[in-house]
Amino acid sequence: MKKFISSFLLCFALLEVHGQVNLVPNPSFEDTLECIGPFDLTVKYWQSFKESPDYCSFYCTPDMISSLGEKEPNTGNAYTGFISYNIGNPPNIREFLGVELISPLIIGQKYFVSYYLSVGYTPNAGYNLAINNIGALFTTNSYYNLANPNFAHLKASQIVSDTENWVKISGSFIADSTYNYLMIGNFFDDIYTDTLELPSSVQPHRSYSLVDDVCVTSDSLYNEHWSGLTTQTIITNKNTLKCYPNPTDNFFNIKSDQLVSSIQIFNNIGQKVYNSENIFEKLIILDLSQFKKGYYLLKLKQLDNQTILTNLIIK
Repeated sequence: MKKFISSFLLCFALLEVHGQVNLVPNPSFEDTLECIGPFDLTVKYWQSFKESPDYCSFYCTPDMISSLGEKEPNTGNAYTGFISYNIGNPPNIREFLGVELISPLIIGQKYFVSYYLSVGYTPNAGYNLAINNIGALFTTNSYYNLANPNFAHLKASQIVSDTENWVKISGSFIADSTYNYLMIGNFFDDIYTDTLELPSSVQPHRSYSLVDDVCVTSDSLYNEHWSGLTTQTIITNKNTLKCYPNPTDNFFNIKSDQLVSSIQIFNNIGQKVYNSENIFEKLIILDLSQFKKGYYLLKLKQLDNQTILTNLIIK
């Protein structure tokens, strides 16, 4: 046991620990309050700032995912969708979503912002337009039903028309106020928005935009390399195991090619703090919200008695 603890602590000593560098809580939209109700009652921290953006989740809203052709998230199991352009009257129809940042921005500090963007393509329903201008707007108030300001701190200047893949939109700006809210949407009127009609058997009607994995940070390298949920992939001679997100402060997902029979978690002094036997599942979701912050060791045993050890960080 002493040897195990010593090795475990040595492993911790070799880890480089970073503070909270993404100022966006729940940046991949994985944490939910409940799997029913409107958008602002479903996704933790995020709110509807104008009209009713949608929550697209394989767990909570499978019908929404199905209507989008089983569109896969950039990472994890969820993303958001919202109307970003509409042909007809009234003009300038928009939906905005927003979130309060973990801490306000500092005046004079340079911030790096990124998000992943795709097109929600349902041509038979008339959602068959691609547009530009989907952007991020920082504010000092939680505005509701805000009129289009025709400004964004960061936007997709070119039309994003990819319906299959996710496109990373990234940029930077210097904060001129202590902004503490972030909004996402098309903040430009119709006359300032370029459109592209996608193939369809019906007349184009609307543009429906999808967003996942939002990042706001003062660390340029972090913004450059961050791509959403941090997924650790462990490959053995018999199996591929994926664990995410890591670090986590809530749910922890384990996906395995082989059946997992048991899970144990040890704290940084080698004490067993979690034990689950006779699982026999390939997908396990652990609720770690009650665990203390720190470093842990995750021990998995599979049906063929193969044992896998990996580090787990709870922030």
